[in-house]
Amino acid sequence: MIEDDLLLAQLWRAVSPRERDETSVVNALEELLVAHGLKKDKAIVLDAAGGFGFPSVELTVRGWFVEYADASRAMFQEAVHRGWEQKAPNWDAMMFYGAGNRTWEDLKELDDGMYDAVLCMGNSLPHAVTWGKDGNPGEAREAIVGALRQFHRLLKQKGILYVDKQVEGDPGALHHIERVELRERPYDVSLITRNDPAHHLREWNAVLRNGDWAGTFGSRGYLLQENELLDLLHKAGFRDIRMATLRGDCYEGFTARK
Repeated sequence: MIEDDLLLAQLWRAVSPRERDETSVVNALEELLVAHGLKKDKAIVLDAAGGFGFPSVELTVRGWFVEYADASRAMFQEAVHRGWEQKAPNWDAMMFYGAGNRTWEDLKELDDGMYDAVLCMGNSLPHAVTWGKDGNPGEAREAIVGALRQFHRLLKQKGILYVDKQVEGDPGALHHIERVELRERPYDVSLITRNDPAHHLREWNAVLRNGDWAGTFGSRGYLLQENELLDLLHKAGFRDIRMATLRGDCYEGFTARK
């Protein structure tokens, strides 16, 4: 098993455009924000699961004011460099003076009602609170609703949350991706997911190969199902909950209002 958080962050960045149409996703997300009344010259958006900087970098380049948050120091570093590479305006200010490298628990330090929209993408809602655990279902749901309440608190009145999850009913898949460049070395990558609704378990593995060498990233987390997500959104205080999957994405999404 590979123990290298920065390499994992670089892997996420490298395989993302192979798993989804990033341009279509950002186009659809921008349309969604506008349809909910947000204006790029006035709205403040929080990307609460910022990862390697998608889609916060792209939205920033397009003129949106997006603050980034992620608990992973490696993801934070990768996002910083990605924003620099794409010359995202005011990127340092958004990364270092906004939410920044924080856990969702740490977001309690931010004031109520700061944001017009909160994004939680990449199936991050269940993974961020149960990553690496088999997960007691009751404890997992409590952690998830706690995160949703935090997002609800941070939103302005009538603010919008966009959250996604794995596709309902998907048993998992095996994807082979050839020639991924990581640290100037080529790898073939196999991404393996397995969803087990009976045990509320989602497993994720990535196998990297370079010649005779092979290494594996692997983890597991809570499998969040649609009826649970809708229930937890209501418990967190959200209303007007609707399915709103973005074009080109590999996850299914939902919007909810404060």
